[in-house]
Amino acid sequence: MIVQALWEIKSPLMQLPHVTEDMQKYFMSKKRSVSSIQQFCEMKEEDRRQLLKILSDDQYTDVMNVCSNMPLIDFKVQIEGKYLTLSMALLTFKFKVKQYHIFYIYLDKSDNSGNITSNQ
Repeated sequence: MIVQALWEIKSPLMQLPHVTEDMQKYFMSKKRSVSSIQQFCEMKEEDRRQLLKILSDDQYTDVMNVCSNMPLIDFKVQIEGKYLTLSMALLTFKFKVKQYHIFYIYLDKSDNSGNITSNQ
């Protein structure tokens, strides 16, 4: 996946299509503080749409399509070794990486039984 590069002082939300710097004030207000795409996806559908009400329906669909393909990386590190305080200690690092699409975590709706149902 290719992700648009941004300066670190810029909001990650600027990676979304049709989102401009002028729109940043809607993401950070007295009512809400949305500073990441993950937080944006965690919002209820009607709240997301209200937040981006300035966009046309087609533009909003573009935003949601991009969100549905954004990766969510779960990265865990486990360090094994007997002498963790020594500088010359022999250590073993175990890495566990899982990649999910934000779509499957936040954009899908669960039914009353708690089972995840796909929108596709």
